[in-house]
Amino acid sequence: MSEKTIRKHLEPPCSLEAMHKAYRIVNGCEFLKLTGRKRGLIVGSMNGRGYVKLSVPPSPCRIRSTIPRSYAVWWMTTGIWPMAPTMDHIDRNRMNDRIENLRQATYEEQSYNQDRVFHPDKGVREAYNGKYTARACLTQKGPQVHLGTFDTRAEARAAVQRVDWATKIDA
Repeated sequence: MSEKTIRKHLEPPCSLEAMHKAYRIVNGCEFLKLTGRKRGLIVGSMNGRGYVKLSVPPSPCRIRSTIPRSYAVWWMTTGIWPMAPTMDHIDRNRMNDRIENLRQATYEEQSYNQDRVFHPDKGVREAYNGKYTARACLTQKGPQVHLGTFDTRAEARAAVQRVDWATKIDA
């Protein structure tokens, strides 16, 4: 994400009073338009990444802009503009913007939410002598540990899988 995009969400795009005049939160996370040609309709549009964006009322410094609906829910419910770079959906459902499902998060905290995809040969490399070496990363950011040298790729893969399952159980 560019610095301009990050900076864009660090300050509110309009006043909180203007948001309360333009929208009312219904059903926990949907926005009912109170003014303009879409008065009485639930508004918001989906962006390409699966998040709902919401147009904000124009202000003297901005003609028109959009913010993520999760930011708007947080802001209108708590009265405080979120200061973290992102909003985390606790249940990982991008459409569920209810306040009890949101928390402020850094990009590093968000990276822990990504699904771990297990590649069958993860950590297995062919050594120069035709044998196979196995390495495993015991934590997400920790050092790799050499598990040994094995005669076959299947033996090396089994060693990595044993360590991978053991770290999942311990977590």
